[in-house]
Amino acid sequence: MTVARYPVECLIRPLVEVPTAVVSLAASIAIGLMPEVFWLPSSLMQAGDYWRVFPPGHWLITGALFANGVKRLHQSYRVAQYQSRVRRLARYEVVGDDIPARDNALFLGKAFAWDERHTRRVVEASRDAAKDFLKPRWSDRFFARGKPASSGDEGGKSYLHGVGLWEKDAEQELWISEADRMGHILVEGTTGVGKSRLLELLMVQDIKSGGPVIVFDPKGDLAVLLQAYAAACAAGRKDDFICFHLAFPEMSARYNLFGSFARITEIANRVREALPDTGNSAAFAEFAWSYVNTIAVGLHALGRRTTVESLLSNANNLEGLVAAYVEQLLDKKAEGWKLGFDELCADIAKQQSKGALPRHELDKTPRSLALVRLVQKYKIVDSIAERLLKTFSYDRSYHDKLVSSLYPLLQKMNTGKVAEILSPNYDDVNDTRPILDFEQALRANKIIYIGLDALTDGTVAKAVAGSMLSDLTSLAGRIYNYTRAQGLSDGIARNHKRVKLHVDELGEMATDALVPLANKSRGAGFDFTGYTQSAADLVVGMGSEAKGQQLIDNFNTLIMMRVKSEATCKLLTDGLSEVVVPTITWGSGSTDSGSGSLDFTSNQTQKITETRVKLVTPAQIISLPRGQAFISTQGGRLYKAVFPMPLESRQSGIPRTVQELGKALLSRYAAPQAPWQDELAPWRDAPAHDTNAFPYEGSPMKEAA
Repeated sequence: MTVARYPVECLIRPLVEVPTAVVSLAASIAIGLMPEVFWLPSSLMQAGDYWRVFPPGHWLITGALFANGVKRLHQSYRVAQYQSRVRRLARYEVVGDDIPARDNALFLGKAFAWDERHTRRVVEASRDAAKDFLKPRWSDRFFARGKPASSGDEGGKSYLHGVGLWEKDAEQELWISEADRMGHILVEGTTGVGKSRLLELLMVQDIKSGGPVIVFDPKGDLAVLLQAYAAACAAGRKDDFICFHLAFPEMSARYNLFGSFARITEIANRVREALPDTGNSAAFAEFAWSYVNTIAVGLHALGRRTTVESLLSNANNLEGLVAAYVEQLLDKKAEGWKLGFDELCADIAKQQSKGALPRHELDKTPRSLALVRLVQKYKIVDSIAERLLKTFSYDRSYHDKLVSSLYPLLQKMNTGKVAEILSPNYDDVNDTRPILDFEQALRANKIIYIGLDALTDGTVAKAVAGSMLSDLTSLAGRIYNYTRAQGLSDGIARNHKRVKLHVDELGEMATDALVPLANKSRGAGFDFTGYTQSAADLVVGMGSEAKGQQLIDNFNTLIMMRVKSEATCKLLTDGLSEVVVPTITWGSGSTDSGSGSLDFTSNQTQKITETRVKLVTPAQIISLPRGQAFISTQGGRLYKAVFPMPLESRQSGIPRTVQELGKALLSRYAAPQAPWQDELAPWRDAPAHDTNAFPYEGSPMKEAA
């Protein structure tokens, strides 16, 4: 009955124990009641007093037969119970309020450790001879013991989890420790297998833990949004909830894509990542990067805030930015430059009318050209002015062709209601929607849901996602550098809780900022969980197979749900060992013989053969039912898990629709701004060392000083 006793464990078969049990029990009753029929001594027996005068030999025979019958009956029950569990999945649902949560561990569902026994059982259940035993039977209700059956729409093969339910108490709650979670989690699963429901399960636990939670949802799953708000209400953190959603700008928080950075070049990097970069487009994207960087540097030098609106405005009219900066420069380095300035402008205008100027200066205003002449006259050396003037000197039509891919992107992000949340007006006191700042939100342990509406406009979604991820990467670097025990020894102690970062549709979010965020943010307190359909999504998103693999290698825990690609399956199976699967082979034969007294000879053979297979094969992963997964964690330990499906909260007053949620958020936004928006994070405080060691523009150390 067990692997320990028999070389081949056979559980998908007829219940051969039942006839043996019936015979043993019947024999024990017959011998006990009628021993003389079986020629056993009965002279001392008297009616009604069997227990007193029954001979020891009779008792031993009857007891042995009865014990054997009970044992065989129990064995048949266990086999029937196993077959029922292989055929039938029990429904596993949990109300969001009841999802268990611990501060130092993450609950993943019910699971068992997968080993060689389960591989053998799966091979047995997948044979043609087992088909009749896997069909539903009336006895399944008896073994279910009142547990509701699954809906039946999970698909896949139910026996992949049932094979682990033979041993007593084999299915236990699976918890991942905080130490393992710090190594980040990657969830692979094709569309419709329960990835979003797993995201809800993990997200609800993180919200209950009380720390900062950030959820990126490119497709904008409304169930995830409502579950996040319900979990925040259930945990008493309703006021911590912040919603940024491109599809619903009326209720969305606002966010400046370029409001936070460590180096000014990050602004151009964020725009560059959203531009096409294949083939000839790569060269034009580099021109666009240089153009955006020039504008950003000029705005920063003038003390102006960089937004999508200001970038687009100055990209269309660089002349105004050049004039403003050159005037400021002349005021600082050339006293009295305004004397004779009007005459110089008039002279240049006269030359333009006669066509006496170079072609690239004919479409410029005389005032701008006059300012350029003064910079040359006073021989002013300034790197920013040099960069601006060089760009300004290009022929406008020629330059617009070089950066033609930039304008559509900026225009998409600066049109309609979306423009209000991507280019927030900081001075508009009538707009009570909060302006999202990741640094302040992390400091205050906020819950941030980010819906990117990628189905409507993937370009804008990718640009916003890239900017936000770059923002978080930069923030992680500042936390790491300027907090004690993470960077400089004389920094400020980090006192925020670990940041739980969930990124759905990881392939669509894949940018160069993801790799440093995955492999370097652990020390800054970030726990990264990514969700994607296949490994190919990451390869396409990152632009090359090497970059895609580089990103995958940063996830120490792999949750493999049903996928359709064998290449994706190999992320799990390639790291598993091979096991031996024994198989019994029967044979029989006969031979005619014409010699002597023998007419024929016959023989029968029974042979055990062994085949080496992977502990888990790609075919098994492709056949997983919805809501199930193989999990590799804790340094390669393999588990087979089934996840609970989160249900709606039982609490009253929680919004059930987006319209209700919008009303709840807007009523809260109308209240006075929360004090967290004015707090400085500890890594923004000035450490006790020389800030001149970090002279670059935008340095948080320099800003704090």
